[in-house]
Amino acid sequence: MALLLRKGQPQALEELVNLTQSEFSRLAYSIVRDAETTRDVLQETYFLVFRRIDQLKDVATFHSWVLRILTNCCYDAIRRKRPELGLDLEQAEQEPDSSTPDLAEAYSRRQLVRTTLAQLSEAERCLIGLREICHLSYEEIAAVLGVPLGTVRSRLSKARKQFIAHYPGGTHDGH
Repeated sequence: MALLLRKGQPQALEELVNLTQSEFSRLAYSIVRDAETTRDVLQETYFLVFRRIDQLKDVATFHSWVLRILTNCCYDAIRRKRPELGLDLEQAEQEPDSSTPDLAEAYSRRQLVRTTLAQLSEAERCLIGLREICHLSYEEIAAVLGVPLGTVRSRLSKARKQFIAHYPGGTHDGH
């Protein structure tokens, strides 16, 4: 796909969007916590990928390269909108009909996870999103963030501990 983008073929960008939009949207939302900002971040990410494709040195690292652009766009959006972003996570989705217990329970769990994630730092949310939403390996996360593998391991461990500490029913000692 990177090669088609380098040739300037617009259908390659459309294919990239179709293949990655769901994954990238979940990751971006986990970082910026706002549906409208998530849409803006995705649009900016795809624009920058198309515009900067010639800067990609190794096509084998395309996915990591795009994720780095996405996470940088998320951080930029947070800096631009910091005063506007709140913790009202329920605006992004309507609560399901409580007559459907499984759906209502799934919604409650999802909201609990979002509320817990909102209590973490931007960097912690990003790490957890890259690992748990995008299912990246530690090596891939290191490539996306441009940090050593050991740093990814220690930061992810700390992020998970923070998540557990803030999650209702979680423990502070890791048990």
